[in-house]
Amino acid sequence: MSVLSSQTASPTPTLREPPEAKSCVEKTEKSYDADGVRDGENRIELKLIFIMMFAYLLAALDGVMTPNLVPKIADQFHSLGDVGWYSSAYLLAGASQLLFGTLYSILPVKWVYLGHILSALSDPYLEVYVGTICIFDLGSLICGVSPTSTALIIGRAIVGLGAAGIGAGTWIIVSRIVPMQRRPLYVGAFATGSGIISVVGPLLGGVFADKLSWRWRVAYYVDSIIGGLTLLMVTIFFNSQALKRKSKSVSLRDCIKLFGPLVIFIPGITSLLLALNWGGSKYPWKSGVEIALFILSGVLISIFIALQVWKKDQATIPPRIVMQRSIFAGVAFLIALNGSSNIILNYMPIYFQAIKGVAATNSAIDNLPRKVALIPGYIIGGVAVTAIGYYTPFVILSSILTTLGTALLSTLTVHSRPNHWIVFQAIHGFGYGIGSHQALVAAQTVLKPEDIPLATSLLIFFPALGDSVFISVAQNVFTNRLRADLISQVPAVNPAVVLDSGAKSLRSAVDPKLLPAVLGVYNEALVSAFHVAFALACFSFIGAFVMEWKSVKLKAAQKQA
Repeated sequence: MSVLSSQTASPTPTLREPPEAKSCVEKTEKSYDADGVRDGENRIELKLIFIMMFAYLLAALDGVMTPNLVPKIADQFHSLGDVGWYSSAYLLAGASQLLFGTLYSILPVKWVYLGHILSALSDPYLEVYVGTICIFDLGSLICGVSPTSTALIIGRAIVGLGAAGIGAGTWIIVSRIVPMQRRPLYVGAFATGSGIISVVGPLLGGVFADKLSWRWRVAYYVDSIIGGLTLLMVTIFFNSQALKRKSKSVSLRDCIKLFGPLVIFIPGITSLLLALNWGGSKYPWKSGVEIALFILSGVLISIFIALQVWKKDQATIPPRIVMQRSIFAGVAFLIALNGSSNIILNYMPIYFQAIKGVAATNSAIDNLPRKVALIPGYIIGGVAVTAIGYYTPFVILSSILTTLGTALLSTLTVHSRPNHWIVFQAIHGFGYGIGSHQALVAAQTVLKPEDIPLATSLLIFFPALGDSVFISVAQNVFTNRLRADLISQVPAVNPAVVLDSGAKSLRSAVDPKLLPAVLGVYNEALVSAFHVAFALACFSFIGAFVMEWKSVKLKAAQKQA
């Protein structure tokens, strides 16, 4: 029996390919690809693009505000040891990409994307999209009212679940409603919007952390308010009889087939993250707890992989898609590139606030060079691929520049001058921007339309999963290096005091006479985390050089023929 549907012949449509889904794809291809370029988007489609952009940027805003809030949060909760979890919990929820990828492949795309959020509209066409935003809003609200670090981590996980659904749906619908040769422009437009948010978001986070009476919590309340506005826009723009669709019943057995593999996989990954976060800090690496967690994660993940190989095309992650050369290369490239970038994104604010002693707002300003450099990277990447057709050169260039930028950032010291971190961050940001979205373009170029939803989800899921693992690795390296060096180099300082004080309160928690030595140790611990980012950036070359050289123009020409 398959994970998703029975392999036994039956007149009843399988769960993976109901008639509605196939007809939706066929209709889409005829409408958009008959002559390579649409005659013109209708009003509903233009509104759909607008809503997707708004929702996508909402998720991006949360992602870029939080790192700048982390030092302040760690100060309030005395939880420097939990810093890695604020990102890991959010990214671990990316495992839901598997579920969304399956839903997009078995149901009509718009039905899934526009549906999960507003069942109150009595319109199943809106349920999935509205549901993901509601989940996002709920998580943001929990983060805002969280009384403890643990509650905040739970809220971050819920926010990540909602963001996963929004992100997956955005790229999948773009692949459905935009002609092949114009997709790089749309991908670049979304990425550019994300780049602008990456500039504005940290500044807002800094203002919320430093200036407002409610402090950092306001950032999450703002997320909830913006999410509510997005829902309102959905109800206004999509209140059309043309969008009405009969709801499709799904049996308990079908639900088990959909969720079953994740019940095995998510606990396996969670066990791995716990082991990585606790190892050497909360428990010795050779302790029974650590050994048990590693064994449990290994067993569960192995079972999940075995199921995928056994079920083949009916698996949650079909090996046929994963092992396609460009998809495999794209996954490897993005795991390394995103993992490296995410470490820099999360630890640079700590560098500025702990080592340089600046406020959250000034920290956000100091982080701007990387964020600003993302925008021309996104634009050039989208426009250039549209013009020449080939995306692989920009993937390789991205690896080169990101590796160079990460290596330079690893040389930062307590006394580094602004011209150093400005240039280093700009190189890193431009390199990431020019190549980070090319794997999605590659998937839409090399795959059949019916395979694009799952491939898109995999290209979002695996990097998010890698981010959650490698941010835990970086946090473990940072914490253990900090503790060990404090004991050996500054024995007069209790490591627990430094770890519990957080980045912002570091200077007030340490004797001023000992502060220079503590800052030196703290900086070396941060550099150790940057070394993890550098190693990942180097690994991205494997995916970059393995990726096929295909042209988006060639595929468009083939469809015209």
